[in-house]
Amino acid sequence: MAPTGVDRPVRSVLILDVDHFKSINDEHGHVIGDRILADMSRRVRQTAPPTAIAVRIGGEEIAVLLEVGRDEAVTLAGRLHAAVRERPYEGGIAVTASVAAATGGPEIDGQELLREADTAVYAAKAAGRDCGRHAAEVREEALSHDIDPDVQGFENLTRVIAERVAEVLSSRSRRLFEQLQEQADRDAVTGLYSRRYLDRRLAFEVEHHSDEGPLSMTLFDIDFFGKVNKTHGWPVGDAVLAGVSRRIVEGTRGTDWTARYGGEELLVVLKDTPVDRATVVIDRIRASIAAKPFAGPEGIDVTITVSVGSPSSPRARGWSRSRPG
Repeated sequence: MAPTGVDRPVRSVLILDVDHFKSINDEHGHVIGDRILADMSRRVRQTAPPTAIAVRIGGEEIAVLLEVGRDEAVTLAGRLHAAVRERPYEGGIAVTASVAAATGGPEIDGQELLREADTAVYAAKAAGRDCGRHAAEVREEALSHDIDPDVQGFENLTRVIAERVAEVLSSRSRRLFEQLQEQADRDAVTGLYSRRYLDRRLAFEVEHHSDEGPLSMTLFDIDFFGKVNKTHGWPVGDAVLAGVSRRIVEGTRGTDWTARYGGEELLVVLKDTPVDRATVVIDRIRASIAAKPFAGPEGIDVTITVSVGSPSSPRARGWSRSRPG
């Protein structure tokens, strides 16, 4: 910016503001968000004239300063807008930006020019985003409707802020709901699915398993678990439950699922698995549980065995269960 009293040419400031950038960060992470900004900055530098100065002025805002009039600024704004959305960003993410411009002669201070461009950005955001506006156009439009431009600018600002607040509340509410759902569906001690989840999902699995192949289920019951609790205490018992659960999960596939059926009973559901193959899987898991003691608090090691219900493929409402001798 030239100092006061020095002749200055007509200048324009353009601002690019990434649309819904917080949502991009929330959904894809800040690392991806940073890479998108870096890619967008490269596009801006490649599109703007060599004499232009491009600066990041905020979290997701890039300003471009150059010595051109209104028409040239509008033309460049259109080219920058097209460059931003020309092709997807990393991971195929589509990104748009609201673009605004302000133009002034020697009588307008640089900071004032930047404020006018910022006001035009809010006008673009309020108009639906993914578009461009020039500050003079925004002012002329307000006057044509007999509205004070400052009042119109304040209305645009409040509208955009209200939308952002609504987006944040919606996003946080969704995450809170997902957390509550996860808590309801997970057993706190074992990390397995809860009995509530089991009752809900098992009925569906039994009803529809014929469409997806055979379904096998097995119940693991920890032997003498009451004695473990009485001898070593509840913390050791909880550690044993968690350890047994981990070995079961490690021995099954991602398409299978396991839930805590009762106190020390764990139900395993093997999808698209006939009885003979399920028997092999279950025997391998049972052997892994017995092969190595479980470490409890204060260095206590507990050797555990389990009794296993025979795998079966339910065809109606129930399934059989037996225990090995």
